[in-house]
Amino acid sequence: MAFVARQIDGLRKEDAFVQRDLTELKEATEALRRDLDVSASKFNEKLEAVQRNVESLKNELNEANTELEAKMEELSSSRKQLSKQLDHLGDSVEPRKGWTAKG
Repeated sequence: MAFVARQIDGLRKEDAFVQRDLTELKEATEALRRDLDVSASKFNEKLEAVQRNVESLKNELNEANTELEAKMEELSSSRKQLSKQLDHLGDSVEPRKGWTAKG
């Protein structure tokens, strides 16, 4: 009987160590979970800021592209007007003697 009592006492002590280790593991797991939640929150905040910046840059790019297209249209129109004016000037200038169409 003493042998069985010692075995039971040894198992109780071992169980106490296991329970203590288990409690420490649970606490460490909870601390890691909290740290992970904080890290995930910070990551999400930074990701949202990056997404806002990307959206802002897209808008700026679209505005710049619209302005560029308007300028290109303006330049094209000016080029056409200049071309017409040059053609008109060319038509109104009489060639001098000795000039040929080839130059």
